[in-house]
Order: sequence, then C-alpha cells, then structure tokens
Amino acid sequence: MKAGAFTLALVLSLSGVFSLPGTSALKGAPQTLTVYAAEVDGQGTERESEQKRRDLAYLESQGVILVENNAAMKKDLVKRMKNHEKQMTYYYDDAKSDYKEWVDTFLNGTEKQKTKIYGEIGGMIRTYDEYVAGNAYSRGLGYMTYGDYYCISFMFGYYTTKAQDKKVDAEAKKLAKKYKNKTTYQKIKLTHDYLKNKITYTANYDGAYNALIKGKSVCNGYALSFQRIMQEMDIPCKYVTGTGQGGPHAWNLVKIGRNWYNMDVTWDDMARTSAYFLKSDKDFKDHVREYEDQYSGLKLAAKSYKK
Repeated sequence: MKAGAFTLALVLSLSGVFSLPGTSALKGAPQTLTVYAAEVDGQGTERESEQKRRDLAYLESQGVILVENNAAMKKDLVKRMKNHEKQMTYYYDDAKSDYKEWVDTFLNGTEKQKTKIYGEIGGMIRTYDEYVAGNAYSRGLGYMTYGDYYCISFMFGYYTTKAQDKKVDAEAKKLAKKYKNKTTYQKIKLTHDYLKNKITYTANYDGAYNALIKGKSVCNGYALSFQRIMQEMDIPCKYVTGTGQGGPHAWNLVKIGRNWYNMDVTWDDMARTSAYFLKSDKDFKDHVREYEDQYSGLKLAAKSYKK
C-alpha cells in the first residue's frame, strides 16, 4: 500500500451537476497512510490488518459505504436509490479493477462512448429493479482515492421525490388489487385503457407521479406508470427509451406467455386508438430502441398479439 492523501480524483456527470459526499471534511484527512513492512517478530501482517481497519473506519466516517463485493454494492445501491439518495460512494477490495474501464471512459472517452456507459449504468440497475432504473433521469460516475483505497461514486437525479413515489406505489397497489382476478391480457388491456383515460399529454411534466396523480405528463410518465403497475401485478415489463418518429421517446415491452410485445400508451392516447398495443417489432414502426443489447436475451414476439 502506497502512502497518500485522500484525493478527490474525478467527478463527472452525464446530466446535472453533483458533488461527492463529505468532500468538505476531506481537508482533515490524514496526510499519509502508515505502511507496515514485515518485521522480524512476525507481527507485520497483524499490524497491517489493524491499520487497514483504521483506514476503513476513516473512509466510513467520510460517508463511504463499505461492502464485501460488487454484488453487495449493486444491491445496496438499488436500495438507496429506492430511498431517493442522490450520491453513494462505495469501497470494496476490487472496486478499481471492476470499474476502471468506466472511469477511464468518463475521463478520456468521446460523448458517444460516455452515453454508452450511461446505458450500462442503467442496465446494471435494471437487473434489480426496472422502475428504479427508469426513474433515475440523470446518472453520474466518479471516484475518490485514499492512498491505495479506490472508492467508486454513483450520482443520480430522480423524476419523483420519495413522498411522491409513495403515492405512485399506492395507486399501483390499488389497480393491482382491483384487477387481481383478471387474466394477464385483461390486466394489461385494462391498465392501458386506464392510463389513456387518466393522462393528458402535457409538455414539461414528466415521471409517474405527474402522470398517475396529476394526470398529465410526456411519454416517460405514461411508460413509467405502466411499468410500475405491471411490476405490482407481477407481470414482466420493461421501460424502454429510444426514438419515436426520430425524436426522443419512451414506451414499454410487456410479456404475455413466452413472448414480449411492444406497447406505446402515449401514442395510443394521443391518437385515441390501440394501434400500438401489443405489437411485434415489424408492426411497431417508427420506434428504435436505445441500448438494444439490453434486450437481446428477450424472446420478442414474431407476430403482434391476437386475442
């Protein structure tokens, strides 16, 4: 372990400006880390372990979250995102090797490469909770170093507040209870129609709270609301971003039986139709999915759904 001060090495965000937690307190950090070499009395390793415990205790005192491994970090990250925390900094032994490529890209990559990392961060979260991933409208990545200790930071902004999400949850639970005796198809269709009647497409309003509670939103509010309700009903559903007719857009993929179908509640509402309900890719024109590789493992329907 090399001696060194606690250094703020990088703060980069794709959208929004963030600062790392506890940075104002870093001025009081120890100037060096003590390095214990092996000693004749055989106590060197023991002393190194004690020093590491002290170092990690210091990291924790600065707001760094200590976890055992990458899997534990991801689970904790999603839990804190559900709580709408905006900045989380982690340490575990292999953090540097696990995230070196991401950090290098943020330091030296092109905008296209950085956008790809943005998608990978979302994909990582999506594995644990689809709604949480979609509800995080901005993502950032950073790291701090303390001697040889490498701490990875994630930064997020959200469409909703914690209090607003409680109301979204209540609405999703209410609909799940109301439709609990229906078939999967009926639950999807009833939710689709409910959202069409509930929401009016309105610029400058976004997220599930504005859509479900205020009744007005742009496309992401429709899609996030549909995803959250399906999640409450235990129906597999994806929140999808990409382009619709060449402009930024959001919609859903939902699963019936073994197949996944496209659905765009926003366009069905605006056109007062069901032309974009449970469609195959070939019948879902003018939609291009972003981060297509994240959907490569899904069994996409070859034909649109027919009841």
